[in-house]
Amino acid sequence: MHTKAEEIIAAGTSYVGVRYREQGRNMAGLDCAGVIICAGVDSGAFPPDAIDTIPKNYGRRPDVAEFTLSMVNAGCVRLPFGEQEHGDILRVAYGGWPVHVGLYEVDDKDREWIIHAYLPLKLVVRERLSHKIYVDTVWRYPG
Repeated sequence: MHTKAEEIIAAGTSYVGVRYREQGRNMAGLDCAGVIICAGVDSGAFPPDAIDTIPKNYGRRPDVAEFTLSMVNAGCVRLPFGEQEHGDILRVAYGGWPVHVGLYEVDDKDREWIIHAYLPLKLVVRERLSHKIYVDTVWRYPG
């Protein structure tokens, strides 16, 4: 498990109910990338300047190569699906295109959850991870 997994999930959980705002990076509003960046900063897994150094000028269909480069530059490690652990980052594909990210949580009953900014509800939510959600890639925070 990531050394800061509990802190990452606690930070992510603190955003549940925050409104969705495209390219948002604070409690006034968050998008999916904002959730993983802010949880990383709040937990100490990312340095404080990550909010400004990880690109946020992207469209609804972010550039997959740019996202991957940003994750690598931030010190994250890519893992094969199936090796995800509590506190990791999930990149999710919709319509065959990897366009969404969230935090992976495993509760004390081994139920799997994703904490993410969910556009249809316009909120950050914590929802059960289901077979309907196709996980494209798993990333682990640095450290």
